[in-house]
Amino acid sequence: MPAKTISIMGLMDLFGGEAKSVAWLEKIRWQGKPTCPHCNNSDHIVVRKGKRFTYRHETCRKEFTVKTKTIMRGSNLPIQRWLIAMYLAMTARKGISSLQLGKELGIAQKTS
Repeated sequence: MPAKTISIMGLMDLFGGEAKSVAWLEKIRWQGKPTCPHCNNSDHIVVRKGKRFTYRHETCRKEFTVKTKTIMRGSNLPIQRWLIAMYLAMTARKGISSLQLGKELGIAQKTS
């Protein structure tokens, strides 16, 4: 059975904005229920008001996002661009250079 592929346009439909990208990644990582990556507990999680896509675990009192403890941590790059970069890296037959990746994403080569 051949692998199912998705076009770049299909990818853009799937990750049409930052909110959709974060929701998809949260579904993949936490199966829809936020879990604290510091203590692996999903009870007493609250959404931080005024901070987009940020949660707080009331028991251990630590804040986290879907990027916490991943390769994306500490990056200011939006999750939507991270997901597109991962797609481009995985679908390129002979790999993709940092220069080309930067051009495709509209970011500096150093960032890519």
